[in-house]
Amino acid sequence: MQLVTNHQHRTYAGSYAFATYLSTACGVIDVFYHFPSIIGRHDAKKGLPVSVFVLYLVVAVDTWQAWNLPRVEQSSTEIDEDED
Repeated sequence: MQLVTNHQHRTYAGSYAFATYLSTACGVIDVFYHFPSIIGRHDAKKGLPVSVFVLYLVVAVDTWQAWNLPRVEQSSTEIDEDED
């Protein structure tokens, strides 16, 4: 739902962009372990479930949004409505 909200408002919010970049890097490293040239023999590697592939797709979209959309700035000054 956060990806849809980001798309509708044309801003990136919901998580830190750096955390998204780290998640993408971990996903890429995990996918590399499925290549026989890296992991070794075919029978020595684990499978890649469809659910993990869908998760990597969502992380890729999140990374694209973090890279391309402007961030929502948080202001530290709060206006107290009771003082008015």
